[in-house]
Amino acid sequence: MWSDDEYWYPLFLGDKLFRGAFLFDKPSDVEYSARIITKELHVVKNL
Repeated sequence: MWSDDEYWYPLFLGDKLFRGAFLFDKPSDVEYSARIITKELHVVKNL
């Protein structure tokens, strides 16, 4: 799983509509898991 999954995945499984953006410090690879620098996540009525 990616580090942002814990934020948006419950909304997805809960059948919620949402918009969001995540800024990571650098790309993940086999040896490094990216860290979230900023996040925006909002439940919306319409996409």
